[in-house]
This record gives sequence, C-alpha cells and structure tokens, in this order.
Amino acid sequence: MRKAIDVIMLVDHDFESDIRVEKEAQSLSSSGINVQVLALTSTDLPETEGREDYSILRCIDSSILHPLRNDYSRAEQSLKEIILDKNPTILHIHDFRLLGIVPILKNECPNLYVTYDSHEYLKGWPFYKEIPSFINRMKGFFVWNELLRKEKRGKAMCELILAPSASILQRQLKHTNALGLVLRNIPRRSNSDSEIYIQTNEGEKINLLMIGNIYMPNEILHGFIQYIEASSQYELYISGNRSQHKALKAQYNKAKCIHFLPYNSQNNLNLSRQADIGIAYTRSDEYLAHKIGSSNRLMEYSMAKLPILGSQQDSHAHFAKKYGHIVMFESGNLSSLIDKLNVLTSNLPQYQAKARLIEDLSWDLEIKPLIKEYQSRLMISVN
Repeated sequence: MRKAIDVIMLVDHDFESDIRVEKEAQSLSSSGINVQVLALTSTDLPETEGREDYSILRCIDSSILHPLRNDYSRAEQSLKEIILDKNPTILHIHDFRLLGIVPILKNECPNLYVTYDSHEYLKGWPFYKEIPSFINRMKGFFVWNELLRKEKRGKAMCELILAPSASILQRQLKHTNALGLVLRNIPRRSNSDSEIYIQTNEGEKINLLMIGNIYMPNEILHGFIQYIEASSQYELYISGNRSQHKALKAQYNKAKCIHFLPYNSQNNLNLSRQADIGIAYTRSDEYLAHKIGSSNRLMEYSMAKLPILGSQQDSHAHFAKKYGHIVMFESGNLSSLIDKLNVLTSNLPQYQAKARLIEDLSWDLEIKPLIKEYQSRLMISVN
C-alpha cells in the first residue's frame, strides 16, 4: 500500500525561501510524488504551509544545527521521532547539517531510502577560517570537524547522493555504495517577471551585471569599481541584499555608472537577459569547494544566453569549452580581471553569438533522472 507521504525533505533553515529546494519539491510533486518539507521552527512563519503541490511543516528544533551543544541530542531524537511517525518511503536531506540523523534512523528503520542532496562540498569549504575572533575560529574548527565526521558516517548509509557538479559527486561517492546523480541548479523557465531593470543604451555603453554574494576580496572589488568609474565604456549593475551590498551602495551612491538593484532570486533570469556581460567570481584560489562546484550565476547567465566573465574554475572551464561564451580570469588578480574584461568587450559580438546558441539547459531535463529514480522506488507508473 502506498504511504501518505512518499518523500520527506529536510532543510536546515525555516524555508521562507530556497529556490533550489522549491524547484525539486515542486517537480517531484508535479510527477505524482507526495512531498513534505520539514524545516526549522519559526516565530515569523506558520507551522504548517501549503506551497504549490507540496506541504511544509516547521518542526525542527534549531539546536540540531549545533552538534557540540548539550541540547543537540535532544533535538536529534525529536526529529527522529517526527520522521518515524510520518513513515516516509524516502528521506531526502538537503545539505550536510542534518546528515547526522541518518545513523539513528537507520538503526530503527534499516529499509528507509535516504538521499543526500549535497549542495556544497564541506571538506573543501573550511568555513571556520572566515571567523574573525581567534577563540570563535577555534570553536568553528571543532564544529567543522564534527560536521565532517557526521557527514562521512551519514552518507555511507545513503542510497543516493546528489551533487551540483561531477567533481563534487566523484568525491562524495568515495567510501559509499550509493547511486550518484549530478543535479545542477538550473533555473526554471519563467516569463512572469517582465520589469525592466537595466535600460538599454543603444550600444553606447556595455552593461555589466553582478548578482548575489560578492566573493571578490575588497581590494579587487574596489579596484574593479574604480576602473569602471574611470572608464566611459561601462555601466555596472549590482544586485544583492546583504550587508556588503548596503555598504557598497552607501559608498558609491554618487557614482553615475554604478547602479544597485533589489535582489529577488526568482527575477535573476530576467535580470540576466537585460545585461551585456555577467560577472561570475568564485574563490577558486581559496577553497576547493569553489573550484570544483557549480555556481548559480553560471547557470542563470548561461540560460539567459549572456556572455560571462568568470574566474578560473572547473564548471566555468567546462562551459567555456562546450559553449564558448565565457572568458576566464585569474581569481584574486585585478589586472587579470580587467585584461579579460577588455578581451571579452573587444570581441563581444562573437561571444554573444555563441551564447545565443545555448539551448540544452533545462530544469525539466535536469530533474528527470531523479524523478524516474523516485518513481521506480515508489512503484509509480511513469507516463
């Protein structure tokens, strides 16, 4: 007999928004799979919510995000009981922070099918290094190591591992017997947002676009902005909602060619279509996770048929070879960034022509292998 809930997804936040998880949940639900997302409790959001064709239950104690705290085990046991009570066929865990639940669930429910949806490569992202305080950085080091231990133990018990790039997937599958699938974060096609963010200027200036997190070191970022200010060739549009964006806006509020746009992840594709060049900077020189990952900007810009100025990175190199619409520069090198911008600008019509030929990026095609795997596991007939 088919269960009431086929798939439970776990997320490590309150799920106000998460475009990747939303796309996966919606695509699976639209294929006849009953999906419920379990998220962290929230004082600002309802405990239960219906979104498109799936449901959300905000019931996870946030203590589960802190594996070295005294109340971690209590939060973990509470989540275990909730999952066992719901009795899903498949448990789909997004990212590494909740993977510690797998061993205690498998102990009581060994036939539970578990998917690890690895959005990041934790081993290649020692996040504690970014903590300014030495004491807190040391605490972060121990937390990172504990999360690595839990990830290693948990993924060894998973039946399926998903990763955003082939390089990450290859590393995640080591010491496991899991099936592996690459699942890139390709945007869903949408024409719902038709607002004009970037005004066309009849070829007088070239519109550059930076969306989301700014990973450039400050000296590179400010050097680049100052170069754009001194040039009569470019307009730079920056879209983001972090404190860094607010500080930049305050600093450059009088700059005529630097523009700051509101950020909405669902508008990124339309915004990208309005630019001439998209800038995709990754910290490939600092973190292995950035070097071998696949960024959201790469997918959004490429799907929008936008030429890209990108840092030297594995997925950028793969797309540059396949489609020919990317010029790469050396991360952490301002001279390289500016030189390659000039190369791309000088040959922009050729790169635009190559970008216009990109036709094979589709979320519906990307998600299809996962849908087929779950339908087969659930014994749902495929239309």
